[in-house]
Amino acid sequence: MNQYLNELRSLQESACKAAEAVLVALGFKREKDDEFCGTLKVTGIEIPFRVILHGSFPWILPHLFVEREKLPKRIPHVEANGKLCLLPDTGILIDSSRPADVLRDILERAQSLLEKGLRGENAGDFICEFQAYWNAAASVEELGLICSVDPPSREIVVVSYEDPSSGQPKQIAGNDLRSARTWLQKRALKRSSFERGYLYHLTRPFIPPDFNEAVPTEELFAWLKNNSTPAMYTCFKWEFDQRDQPFVVLISFPTGPNREWTVCGARITPKSVYSNLSEANLEYPEAPNYAERIRRVSVKRFDAGYLLPRAGATQTLNSKQVIVVGCGAIGSALSAHLAAMGAGRIVLIDPDTFSADNVHRHALGFPCIGVQKARALRHSLQTRFPHLDFEHRTERVEKVLEEEPTLLESADLVVISIGDETIELMLNDTLRFEVPRVHAWVDPLGLGGHVLSIAKGSHSGCYRCLFDEDPKLGLFNKASFVAPGQEVHQTFAGCAGYFAPFSYQDADQTAIHAARLALQVVQGAPAKNLLLSWFGDPKGAIERGIRLSHRVRGFDPGMLRITAEFANPYCLCTNWR
Repeated sequence: MNQYLNELRSLQESACKAAEAVLVALGFKREKDDEFCGTLKVTGIEIPFRVILHGSFPWILPHLFVEREKLPKRIPHVEANGKLCLLPDTGILIDSSRPADVLRDILERAQSLLEKGLRGENAGDFICEFQAYWNAAASVEELGLICSVDPPSREIVVVSYEDPSSGQPKQIAGNDLRSARTWLQKRALKRSSFERGYLYHLTRPFIPPDFNEAVPTEELFAWLKNNSTPAMYTCFKWEFDQRDQPFVVLISFPTGPNREWTVCGARITPKSVYSNLSEANLEYPEAPNYAERIRRVSVKRFDAGYLLPRAGATQTLNSKQVIVVGCGAIGSALSAHLAAMGAGRIVLIDPDTFSADNVHRHALGFPCIGVQKARALRHSLQTRFPHLDFEHRTERVEKVLEEEPTLLESADLVVISIGDETIELMLNDTLRFEVPRVHAWVDPLGLGGHVLSIAKGSHSGCYRCLFDEDPKLGLFNKASFVAPGQEVHQTFAGCAGYFAPFSYQDADQTAIHAARLALQVVQGAPAKNLLLSWFGDPKGAIERGIRLSHRVRGFDPGMLRITAEFANPYCLCTNWR
């Protein structure tokens, strides 16, 4: 280990010497251990530069700085401290074996960036960096946004609450007081006060003010007026000219090739709030009744429209209702995956209580022991995803069917992972091809897992199609990797300790496949009903004397297969058409 570290230090020293040689050749001088100062000519102008070789160079790119105040004009991609934003700090593949070339490339990029900036060729990048400029103000106020930023412009509500981790006051903006209160309740937070605000949509963006630049209220109103329709601006001005308290206006506008919404905010204070009018502004044509300057508001978006695309989730699921029947190892993992994929409303059904036996193969942990699975899972998910809706039922699914028949019937998707083939067959026969659904289950001891997807309006291939009848053994699942007629469950303490041996990894892998098939079902992608099976490692099962089914012959360890050829022409489902 020490030899390896010594080799790394030697490589780093060699890299720094090679980089220093490049800088010295360009006229740079060492100012500190890792800092060099010099000038580079850009469009005929000598611009002072600082180059800092990071302590991890050549595995981390050098940092380049300019003196912003000495630049002939303001240009994009230059931070408040003068650092040039040339490449992302992480995720860049660097050829560390060529440190001199790496440094030359960075210097060339810096010169190119400044040349474009001084010529005004990249002025449009100010819009792309809007948030960086707006949120960098020293006295910026922070606000979380939980409502959609889609048009139209409208009045919103800003709610204050106390952050339990820091004890500091925070605030969120929602469509109305009810939705804001619900969001806070999901996170076990209580509101302390609220005020009215406004969400104002611009038809086009405006160039952001500089870092820490004071923004006159007059200028903000001019931005609103010049970048929206006259009717929108007139409505906004009329409403807020009536205000006698400070208020927040959130400003959204489309940016980028995909026309995504960028949101910033401003707190405006009416003159009437000041006891001394000298603290307020003189008469302005557009903002005669407000204080001279606004206070910038940094907006952190917590709305689904912002969060879902950035997590690889889909808006398709956000408007859907998913029923999860069974909140065990597979059901709990699958619920989390569906929520992460953006399912807008998830209803959890399970009568069982979470016990210590399941801690190592369940999404819930030790604090939830003794709590009903559905209730605890709902609390866990809504804390993690407060922008989604969750409900739970602690009755058996048969009772839910009896008392709320439309709950499952009207669902966009029903996911069944209860590990009880009898009840699962009953649900299959009840929901038929009228309700889209996914069945998910695992074989014991790491043998594998299975997912069956059933599309609405399909005509063949159901859960019952997977079962055959043996004269001696009765019904058995043909998809299983375990040969029929064996007892694979185990017990530590009689009936009370009866369980099926499988790991969290098996449950989660099955849940991942189930989630992906579920998305396809909701999107209407599969033309036929599909059976997915993944095969694990049979070693553990064989060592315990478990006989494997004939289906194993078509699988190698680690193999996954999807087939639509599993329908039974003699199944009851042939009469569901």
